[in-house]
Parts: sequence; C-alpha cells; structure tokens
Amino acid sequence: MAIMEGTSPKDKLESTYTQALQKNWMVWPWVQAINFKLVPLEHRVLVVNMVSLGRSCPYLCEVRVRRFVC
Repeated sequence: MAIMEGTSPKDKLESTYTQALQKNWMVWPWVQAINFKLVPLEHRVLVVNMVSLGRSCPYLCEVRVRRFVC
C-alpha cells in the first residue's frame, strides 16, 4: 500500500507499527479472555471476526486521515 501511495514501505512501517501494536495489545487480550471464557466454541470465530471488523474500520480510517479523507 505504501508503494501505491508513493511513500517508502520502511518509513510507513516505522511510523505506524508501534502505534498499531499498542492499540492491539489494549484490545485483543480482553477480547480473547472473554471469548474463551464465555462464548461457546462454535461462535468464537464469529466473535473475533465481528470485533476485528468493528475495530479495523474506524482504526484504519483514523490512521489514514492524516493524508486522505475517509
């Protein structure tokens, strides 16, 4: 994606990786703990997919808004 934007992939990784990793560490341990404790086995993938979809859309928009309008 960085190449298509005309930027360096290395620079893009250095500028966004740490922020993305920290935000993921704030959410996913809690989601997985609740998922394993309360959700039946047959619905666990659905829960993870729903949280992932609900999280990634606003987050990606937030990251991208620096250069583009969402």
